[in-house]
Amino acid sequence: KKAPHVAPLFWTYFAVVVATALLAFLLFDESRPDLALMFRTATVFVTTCVFAALHWSSVAVQLKRWGFGHPAAWLSLAALVPLLAINHAYHGWAVRELGIKDVLLTSRLRDAGLGEGAIVFLYCAVPALTEEIAFRGLVQHWLCVAVSPKNALVLASALFTALHFSILSAPYLFVLGLLFGWAKWRTGSLYPSMLAHFLHNLIVLEFFAF
Repeated sequence: KKAPHVAPLFWTYFAVVVATALLAFLLFDESRPDLALMFRTATVFVTTCVFAALHWSSVAVQLKRWGFGHPAAWLSLAALVPLLAINHAYHGWAVRELGIKDVLLTSRLRDAGLGEGAIVFLYCAVPALTEEIAFRGLVQHWLCVAVSPKNALVLASALFTALHFSILSAPYLFVLGLLFGWAKWRTGSLYPSMLAHFLHNLIVLEFFAF
C-alpha cells in the first residue's frame, strides 16, 4: 500500500517482455535475430520512457548527482571482477554437466550483418539505461518508502531476476541486482549502477560470448 506503483510497473514489463517475445517469434524468422532483438529492445525502451515520464520526479532526484565521489561507486565496479569470474565458471559447469545447449545469439547477430557498435548499443547501453531506471530508479526507490533499504534491495533484485526469465542464471542475476541496487542506495545516484551495468554487459559480450 505504501508503494502502489511497484505492481503495475512489474506487470506491465512482464506483459511487454512476454508479448514482444511472442511477436518477435511470429514476425521474424530465425534468420533475422537482429530485427527481433531491435524490436524487443525498442518496446522495452518505450515502456521505460513512459514510466520515467509519468514518475519523473522520482527519477530526476537520482540524476542530480553523479555519485562517483562515493567509495561505493568504485567498490561496485571492482566487485564485478570476482562476480564475472564466478559466473563464467558456474555457467560453463552448468552447460557441461546439465547438457544445456549454449546458444550464442551474438554470433548469429554478427552473421545477420549487425555491426559491433549496434550490438554494444543493444546489449549494453540500452539495458543499462532502461533496467536501472526501472528497477533501481523506480522500483527500489518506491520500495524504500514502504520497507527498509535492505529489504527494498532484496525485493527489487528479486523482481529484476524474475523479468529475465532465466532459471540457470537466476542466482547470479539476483546477486548482480543486489550489487547494482547497493551502488544506487549508497551513492544516491543512478549513474554508478548504470556504468556498472554497462561494463558488466560489455565484458560478457566481448570476452564470454565467442
